[in-house]
Amino acid sequence: MEPAAAQSARDDTSKLVSIQGIRSATVAPSGLAYGAVALTNRQQDGDEFVDGPEGSLSFGFGVGDASRTVGLQFSVNLTSLSDGVGESGSLSIKASRRLGGLRVPTYVGLSVDRLAGWGEAEDFDPSTSLAVTMFPRIEVGDESYPLMLTAGVGSDIVDDQSDPGVFLGAGVGLTHNLGASVAWTGETVSLGTVFRVDGLDSMRFGASVDDVFDQEDRRRLVLTATFFVDDLFGR
Repeated sequence: MEPAAAQSARDDTSKLVSIQGIRSATVAPSGLAYGAVALTNRQQDGDEFVDGPEGSLSFGFGVGDASRTVGLQFSVNLTSLSDGVGESGSLSIKASRRLGGLRVPTYVGLSVDRLAGWGEAEDFDPSTSLAVTMFPRIEVGDESYPLMLTAGVGSDIVDDQSDPGVFLGAGVGLTHNLGASVAWTGETVSLGTVFRVDGLDSMRFGASVDDVFDQEDRRRLVLTATFFVDDLFGR
């Protein structure tokens, strides 16, 4: 689950904004825990993508306060559903800090992924990324729309996630229930949307098309569903 979507979960009056396909600099707020499932119509087989369904699971929670000190997000990522749930996966940690003195909310985040891997992920080295995320707003007529802008660098972005690269993305909250985004992952373009359904306040849904222009022969559809609770530690 994108941290921006997690943050907006606590503001039911806001327009929904997120970026699909890249890391952001924000983390889940303290006490928010989530579980997410992602399903796709193509899976990676060595250096290639082949037709066939695949899925992954992720569980995590946030602690700390990025506005005052440092916010942290801890995640467990189960990388495959077809080979047995839980047989392959790794841990992730992200630290985030809001920069003071700026009119536009701006965060800097450091992520470390693929920690303590097991199964097929056991031999992967940890990867790191550093990102900056801003939340400006634009006025169109009588309407105000929140934006989410992210830029970052990472150690495993290009060449089958083996070499350093740069990633960029922009999202816009269109309505209380719908947001859209576009991202440059370092080699390809991803188009995404995030939405919520009235009455399902503890869930978010997403859909994205990775490698939209089929630049790397990796075009695929990804569907996500996330459930969260925002009072893990009580109130």
